[in-house]
Amino acid sequence: MIERWLILALAKWVGWVARRAWAVLTGLALVTCASAWVAVDRHQMNADLSDLVRQEASWRDDFDRFQAAFPDHVKTAVVVVSGSGFQQVEDTA
Repeated sequence: MIERWLILALAKWVGWVARRAWAVLTGLALVTCASAWVAVDRHQMNADLSDLVRQEASWRDDFDRFQAAFPDHVKTAVVVVSGSGFQQVEDTA
């Protein structure tokens, strides 16, 4: 019963779209352009830590104390290489 209804509804939909092909294509083009405009206008990449994470928190006080005590260790990266043997670690590093 419901299967027959779905087939009839789909057939009517396809017929409607086929009869109004240019209108459907124009509408889809307008919706696509509007969506692209909204995406470009509203969705911007932001990697500024002050905007992403609340700065008035206890972690910030801890970080400021750490930065004052160890200024050379603030903007560093640590790479840990592990392996089953010394030669494998040496080859990787």
